[in-house]
Amino acid sequence: MHKPLLSGMTAAAAGAAVALVAAAHPAAAGAASARPVVFVADRNSNCLDVFDGTTNDLLTCFGTGAGPTSVVTSPDGQWVYATNSDAGTVSKINTSTGSIVATVPVGVSPGSIAISPDGKRVYATGGGLVNMIDTATGKVVAQLGGNGGAQDIAVAPDGNHVYVTDVVDDEVVVIDTTTDKATGTIAVGDAPVQIAVAPDSKHAYTTNGGAGTVSVIDLTAKVVTATVPVDANPVGIAVAPDGRQAYVTGWATDTVKVIDLATNTVTKTVTVGRDPQDVGVSPDGKKVYVGNTGDGTVSVIDAATNTVVGTEPTAGRPLGIAFATVQPMPPAAGLELNLNGEDGQIAWSAAGSIRGFSHISVYTLNFGDGTATSTTERAGFHTYTRGGTYTVTLTVFGYGGTGSSSVSKQITVSPMVRRFALLSRDTLRYVTAEAGGSQPLVANRTAPGQWEYIDQFDAGNGDYVLRSEANGRYLTVDAAGRLTANAGTVVGATRFGVVEGPDGLFSFIVQATGKYVSSNNGAGPLTADRTAIGQWEQFYETLWTGSLYAYINNRYVTAEAGGSQPLIANRTSPGPWERVDWIYLGDHGNDFALFSRANGRFVTAEAGGAQPLIANRTVVGPWEKFHAGAFEGALTIQANANGRYVTAEAGGNRPLIANRAALGDWEKFSYLA
Repeated sequence: MHKPLLSGMTAAAAGAAVALVAAAHPAAAGAASARPVVFVADRNSNCLDVFDGTTNDLLTCFGTGAGPTSVVTSPDGQWVYATNSDAGTVSKINTSTGSIVATVPVGVSPGSIAISPDGKRVYATGGGLVNMIDTATGKVVAQLGGNGGAQDIAVAPDGNHVYVTDVVDDEVVVIDTTTDKATGTIAVGDAPVQIAVAPDSKHAYTTNGGAGTVSVIDLTAKVVTATVPVDANPVGIAVAPDGRQAYVTGWATDTVKVIDLATNTVTKTVTVGRDPQDVGVSPDGKKVYVGNTGDGTVSVIDAATNTVVGTEPTAGRPLGIAFATVQPMPPAAGLELNLNGEDGQIAWSAAGSIRGFSHISVYTLNFGDGTATSTTERAGFHTYTRGGTYTVTLTVFGYGGTGSSSVSKQITVSPMVRRFALLSRDTLRYVTAEAGGSQPLVANRTAPGQWEYIDQFDAGNGDYVLRSEANGRYLTVDAAGRLTANAGTVVGATRFGVVEGPDGLFSFIVQATGKYVSSNNGAGPLTADRTAIGQWEQFYETLWTGSLYAYINNRYVTAEAGGSQPLIANRTSPGPWERVDWIYLGDHGNDFALFSRANGRFVTAEAGGAQPLIANRTVVGPWEKFHAGAFEGALTIQANANGRYVTAEAGGNRPLIANRAALGDWEKFSYLA
C-alpha cells in the first residue's frame, strides 16, 4: 500500500498575515547589511515565514499564492520561488522587498520545486508532471515526466541531471538537462516521497514513505546500492553541504534520523516537534531546520551536537525550507498629524508606515519642541505647551537591525491658555460680544455670561488668538477699527499681543496694526486705535464666578448691606450679594483678586489687613491681592497685604479678617460656582 502524499495534504487557508514574534531587538539606523535568512513555506498562512539565520527569530512573512508547500532560492539570493498547492501556481518573490514579481500557472496541486545551479531554470511539480520554467521570461517552456506520478524534484549540484521521485511507480526518473528528456528510471522503495542529491552529484537518497526506509542511489550506475531502515513514514531528507550526513524526518515518530553517509547507518535520533515533514541544512552546515506541521513550529538543530537548540513558532503549517543571504529593504516611515482638542494636543499616527523586509520594532518621534519618545505603539498623542508651527519627525526601525527611515511633517497648534471675561478697568463693566457676536464688542455688562467669555489661544511667537464663546468666532478688527467677533479662521488681524501690566491689568495689541484695544470708557464699541496704553486700554481677566463658602459654619460669605459693610459668612444660600468674580492677576502663582457683584467693587484687606475685608475698591492694589492655597482639602486665602490668612472670625459670627498666622478650621473655605 502506498503512503499518502504528505506534502500534498490539503488544509484551509487561514489568512495572509503571520503572527510576528514580539521580542524587542536593538534597531540599527540607516541601511541594513546583508544577512542570512531561512524561508519556510507556511501553508496555512499563505506566506513564506522569514527567519533570521543567525538568531533564528521570525522576522516577517512574504505573501504568496494559496497554500504554499515548497520553496527554493536563486543562487544569488535575489529571488525566492514557492509552489502554491491550492492555487496551482508558482510565485516569484523579490527577497529584498517581499513583493511578488511573477505568478506562473503550473497545473493542479504543485508540491515540489527545485532550481538549476545557474538559476536559469526552475522545476516545479503540477498535475503529476514536472514543469520547467524559464526564470528570465517566467514561462513554462517544457513539461517533463509524462506518467503523472511526479512527487519531488532535485537538481544535481553539477546541473547535468534532474531527479524526480515517482510515487506511482516507486522509482526515480532521471532527466538529462542538455536535452530535457528522461534518460531512464531507478527503482527505489515503496512510495518514494522526497529526494536529495549529494554535493558531489554522485549519490542520491530517497525517503520511502511506504517502506520506512531510505534508498541510497549510485547515480553513475543508476542503481540502489544500500537501503537504510529509518522510522515508519519518513518524509523529508536533506544532505549536509559536506556530504557526510543526511537528515530524515519521521512524520509518525516526531523525530529526525541522522544518517552517516560513509557507513549508511543511523547514528542519532533527534526528537523534534509534532509531525515533522520538510528539513533543510543551512549553507554553512551548522544548523538543521525542521518544519513541524502538527504543532506549527520549526525546530532548530545544532548539527555539531545533533540537539535541538531552538523551537520557533510559525503561523500554522510549516513545510518547504530554503536559505539565502539577502539585502533587506528598510521600513518606510509614514506619518499623519491631526489636532486633538484645544489644549495643544495632537494625535499622531504611524499606521501608514510600511514595514519593508521586517516588521517595525520601534517608532521614534521628535516633536520639535525639545521632546521625543520611542514606542512600539503605532499611534499616540502629544501636548504642546506653547503655540506655533512644529516639525514632527518620525523614524521607524526594522526588527533586528533591518534598517530605518524617517519622515517629517509640520503642524500648527494653538493651545488654549485660559478662558476669561474681560473687565474694563475704567468702567468696571464686562466686555460683551453684543447680540451674540453680531455687533461689535462693548464694555457694558455688570456680570459675565456666555456672551462675555473669551477663549485665549497661544499662536506662538508671542501671539495669541481670542475666540468668543458667544458664537465661536475669532476676535478681529473691522475697517472702522472696531473689535468684532466674526472671523472664522485665524488671519493676520486676529493675532493679538498680550501686555501684562501692574496689579493684574492686561492690555491687548493687534499685531497687524500695532494698535492697542481701548474700552472707550464704555461709551461705544471697543476699538483698536490707540498707540499707547492708558486707563481705557487696561482690563482685568475674570476666570471664574461663584460664591465663597465657609467650612466652620456652613455659610456663604456675603458683601453685607450691598457691600457697604464688611464680608461675613452668614448666608444659607447664595444670592447677588454673595457672588464674587475671581480675577486673574497674571503669572504670579496663585494670586487673585475678588470682585464683588454686590456693588461692583474689589474686596480689600482694609488697613493692610488690620480691619475686616470689605468690597469698596475700584482698582486692584497691594491690599486687594490675595493668594490661594490648600489645607485639608479646603481653599485657604492669604492676604498679600500682611501675609496673614483670612479667617471666619469667631466661627463665622464676625466679619472675615486677614489676621491668622496659622491655619485651622476657621480658615477653611471653598469656592462654589
